Amino acid sequence: MDTSFILSCESTIDLPYSYCEARGIPVLFYSYQVDGVSYEDDMGRDPAALPRFYGFLDEGKLPTTAQLNEFQYESFFDALLQQGDVLHIAFGSGMTASVQNAMLAAESLREKYPERKLVVIDSLCSFATTHPEVVSQYYGKLADSATDSITALNTMLAQDGLVVYVPRNVKIDRAIQVINILRADVELMINRRVLIIMEPGSEAKFLFCDHAADDRRFLTTQVIEAFVADNASLDLYCLEETHYKNTRVSNVYIEEQANARVNHNVITLHNGVTRNRLDLILKGEGAECWCNGCVVADKEQHVDNNTLIDHQVSHCTSHELYKYVLNDQSTGAFAGRVLVRHGAQKTISEERTQTLCATRESR
Repeated sequence: MDTSFILSCESTIDLPYSYCEARGIPVLFYSYQVDGVSYEDDMGRDPAALPRFYGFLDEGKLPTTAQLNEFQYESFFDALLQQGDVLHIAFGSGMTASVQNAMLAAESLREKYPERKLVVIDSLCSFATTHPEVVSQYYGKLADSATDSITALNTMLAQDGLVVYVPRNVKIDRAIQVINILRADVELMINRRVLIIMEPGSEAKFLFCDHAADDRRFLTTQVIEAFVADNASLDLYCLEETHYKNTRVSNVYIEEQANARVNHNVITLHNGVTRNRLDLILKGEGAECWCNGCVVADKEQHVDNNTLIDHQVSHCTSHELYKYVLNDQSTGAFAGRVLVRHGAQKTISEERTQTLCATRESR
């Protein structure tokens, strides 16, 4: 069986078709109608498409759009599932009912391809519109804005976010990479919010990358909430490679249930000022976690990592290892705490940090 993982999307993404074509990303196209004639949103493949569209507007003709129906999604997904598992990025259920049709098509095809995995990704704002009971159950439950000012700031300013919902027993073999590129003509603040929900028995790997493309001052805040249910497995990697004008504060909150496994790695290769916070709760017996950090800093860069591992029940295991390589006048800091609650018998916990200072001025 072919176990390749296919990333697919819709023509509403803010990318040219050439980008998708070069990377082998299948696209499902929307369409619009003018005077009863249907025209495909071809994402710039036809040079005459945009002049024709704006010509209609100049003539006072207003195009109408239609949602993608369940049959269109089913035909699109069916062809992809014959090749491998599918991760589909939808337009957004807050903007169109097409996402509901995508969900219905996915559910129907799971019966036809029981050995395949089909995951549909929606935005946090849109997901809250269609699944308010799920969002109210998880959103903001770990990231308490009343106790942390950065979390409060992020909660107040974040206009949308990413939600990834991995159903029961679904195992995503290949890592999902999310690339954040900071671009602006002026100094800019960015607030990113992520909600990860792992149902029992599910498995997924995520890599979040931060890069800066412009020589501007950036202030970024990130809040990630991850709920890992019984027997679920989560690998979460956060990589920063920006520049010396970037200030980044990241708060990651994770909750593990019985026999869950979490591997959290934070890597800082180039930055200005960075503060990473990890709060991890071991809430079910048999849960285990590996929390690792890697810092390579020079010039006047500063990186600090702050962790809290909360052993609330018995028979849980936690491992922490943070390593720093510091050069020039750079500084690194680590503050790790392990809380073993009353009754959390047979807890196993290990915490280590190692630092190499290449100059007398680094510390």
